[in-house]
Amino acid sequence: MSDHKEQLAPPPQGEVNPIDAALLVIACAMVGARAFFVGSHWIYYSQNIAESLWFWQGGLSWFGGAIGMFVGLLIFAGIKRKPLGELADVVAVPLAIVATASWLGCLLEGCAYGREISTSLTILNAPDLFGQIAPRWPAQLVGVLYGASAILVLLYFGNRFHQSGLSFLLSVLLISGGLFGLSLTRGDPALYYGDFRVDTVAAGMIFMGALLVMVWRLRGSKI
Repeated sequence: MSDHKEQLAPPPQGEVNPIDAALLVIACAMVGARAFFVGSHWIYYSQNIAESLWFWQGGLSWFGGAIGMFVGLLIFAGIKRKPLGELADVVAVPLAIVATASWLGCLLEGCAYGREISTSLTILNAPDLFGQIAPRWPAQLVGVLYGASAILVLLYFGNRFHQSGLSFLLSVLLISGGLFGLSLTRGDPALYYGDFRVDTVAAGMIFMGALLVMVWRLRGSKI
């Protein structure tokens, strides 16, 4: 037996730690999501300032989270001096995991519930914010199952792209597409822009933006 001890080689300089990147981006996304929600309900929070920091009470805006996520990516790219697309790919799967966990939290806490539907299936009975029980479209459960499927898609296709940034764009497309579709089935109170929920409009805008960027990136490439 040799008592020679192998020395671990130090990590390459400038190497991106995916955990560090994910933690920073997710933290910025959470702050942005909460800040946008508090700002859009300022009449209440102006009288209850301390509660604006109570993340555990719920109240997160997907649109604000997307802005915070992008800010986090810019900050991390500046710190590491790495291309934005390369860093974005690192957090593609973690973002999908957080989005899925958010739907799971809504399922457990009873927020983001679906609209009332006509059915005799008592398994679909769920309460609203006021505790009123009624059969509802299972938006939260569908969100969890959809999110789990999105994670599997990213794990399968994520490493097959040759261009940086495409895995991240695929993640954004999957998340925002799910949010857009499920927002049409939700029955919880929301801000409206005309006849549409603000979260529906925001998810649609993010989806279209990510789709246009992805098409532009794919033009003339072999993926």
